[in-house]
Amino acid sequence: MSDRFNVQIELSPWLTFDYHSRVLKLEFRKDDILIDTIRFTQEEDVGIKKSFEKNCIALIEGEYRIGTPRMYPSDAILMKIYRDTRVISMFHCVPDYKGVNDIEKRIASFNKVLVDIITEKEEYKKMVQESMDRQEKYHQYLF
Repeated sequence: MSDRFNVQIELSPWLTFDYHSRVLKLEFRKDDILIDTIRFTQEEDVGIKKSFEKNCIALIEGEYRIGTPRMYPSDAILMKIYRDTRVISMFHCVPDYKGVNDIEKRIASFNKVLVDIITEKEEYKKMVQESMDRQEKYHQYLF
């Protein structure tokens, strides 16, 4: 993945991640924002870049819904792919969905690699706990 490309992920309605800056942001309200940085090992970073290239993510343009969400609000992860500053594609990916055609399989494979690495990080786990605390505080729950 060259510097011309970036990936931004909406992991939940309040939790987002930006690949280039490595910023994980929890935002319930404009006055209640938590920011942390995820640090990838060199092996993880190489794995993400290889998956991006192997699955030809830069060549997939448009909006795709991968899998059928099981809950509302959707449990699908929204992934936006940028070339320079322009969004070239958006993927709504249901976790653990494998895909039924070539494009879906490529998107699902890249999504799994990136999201699996992020969700194993302590920074992510801390933000999930903070998210649950804020859901309770503001009475805004994901069902």
